[in-house]
Amino acid sequence: MSLNAAREKGFESEDDYLFIQSLLEKAREFRKSGGSPIMSEFSAWLSEEYTHQEVSLPFLFPGESVESAASKYIIYLYRYAKGYGKKLLKDTPLSSIDDVPYLLMLLFSGPSTKMELIQANVHEKTTGMEILNRLLRLGLVEQHFNLDDKRSRKLSISPEGQKLMQHLMKGMDSLSAIVSGNLASNERTSFLKILHKLNDFHHHVHQDAREKSLSEIEKEYLLSNGKS
Repeated sequence: MSLNAAREKGFESEDDYLFIQSLLEKAREFRKSGGSPIMSEFSAWLSEEYTHQEVSLPFLFPGESVESAASKYIIYLYRYAKGYGKKLLKDTPLSSIDDVPYLLMLLFSGPSTKMELIQANVHEKTTGMEILNRLLRLGLVEQHFNLDDKRSRKLSISPEGQKLMQHLMKGMDSLSAIVSGNLASNERTSFLKILHKLNDFHHHVHQDAREKSLSEIEKEYLLSNGKS
């Protein structure tokens, strides 16, 4: 495309012309690599291409690695969410935002055993049992005999628990929006994909490597897969 042709399309400057040329070259490279002429696929490929380029991260402290900073911010986000959760739970019998996912699972997935609830919420057994016993004492969940296994029991959400969750629903939408903060819509989608990928990785480690040390986990799950 010539500069005059570019101007006819509404691009005025030399920079615009160079940008179009660069975009066409990238599109040609994408097609040669086997990509389909679909804008969403091209956009995803282009994003992946530039993700691997070195970027400036001025907010890193001297000597701080990307990995350590990411871990730090994940911890901070959890703490911020817990702080917002306290506001949500004000004037309710619940003492921690950690209680809410248990009630949500029972509300939307139906009766479950204690261990199913604890494993789904990625808690240690002692922590999960404390939460469930507290919910039982508050009358927010009920315990029944498990018809599939007479040796265990299943929990279900009580009418009082359903009433509480209906009361909290609107506030939970606000909490989720606040935790997502000032991310744009496309950033939220990208962030969710990254979180899902991380969760999938850690779920397998959590399930299969409970007794292994950090060095063993790093060697088996990271170094063996080519991450240095």
